Amino acid sequence: MRVRIEGSVTRFHGRVTVLVLVTGLAVIAVLPVVALGAGSSLVPSPNSAIPRSSSSKGATPQTYLLDVSCTAAKACTAVGDYVNSGGDYVSLAEVWNGTSWAIQTTPNPTGVKGAFLFGVSCKSAAACTAVGDYENKGGSYAPLAEAWDGTSWAIQATANPAGAESTYLSDVSCTSADACVAIGDYEESGGEYMTLAEVWNGTIWAIQTTPNPTGAIGTSLSGVSCKSAAACTAVGDDENSAGSYAPLAEAWNGTSWAIETTPNP
Repeated sequence: MRVRIEGSVTRFHGRVTVLVLVTGLAVIAVLPVVALGAGSSLVPSPNSAIPRSSSSKGATPQTYLLDVSCTAAKACTAVGDYVNSGGDYVSLAEVWNGTSWAIQTTPNPTGVKGAFLFGVSCKSAAACTAVGDYENKGGSYAPLAEAWDGTSWAIQATANPAGAESTYLSDVSCTSADACVAIGDYEESGGEYMTLAEVWNGTIWAIQTTPNPTGAIGTSLSGVSCKSAAACTAVGDDENSAGSYAPLAEAWNGTSWAIETTPNP
């Protein structure tokens, strides 16, 4: 389920200003942070130096980190978005070197109203892929993917389902720099949300066919993990006609996606 917050589309029910938790096991938790366990410590994460404009809500900077991927205890990349001086949401990436976090420059599609990064997967300090979406001037959303090559971030062309009103990518998992799977959902012309998966082969992103539960009026995928190009699992939820939600899991076997039975508490 998606929740719109201050003009942003996010899979979270709420977001807070950047807070990063580093444990003795080098586990990084980006949002939300609930409690600090033994051996944990808070480390500062840089806020964009650009404040919100007077035309936007509030008087303080708004910066969000939504996902993180680490290839070593001293090599992590986190992604999210922040509000710039014009009051627009723009993409954000920060890198951890074992001592401090630093902002990396990320591109944004030209002429858009907002750009957001929700998921990231790194195979090395010089190979990361981040996904999200951006809002165009017409108010609809399109998928966004960016790649880090050790020097800079660059936008990759993504596929959009035929007839989609809006398309969102929520997470990504890479087994190599040339093999990534991103998942999310898209809105059909009738307003129904359908599951989405896209695969990166090192050259292009291509849509994979994903099933949707029978009778569901809305489905979405929010997380994915791949152990190889032929073994991925994605999870999310589906909404029935009564307005309640149920868990959803799908598996990729190298040929097709199939729904897996999930228990409901």
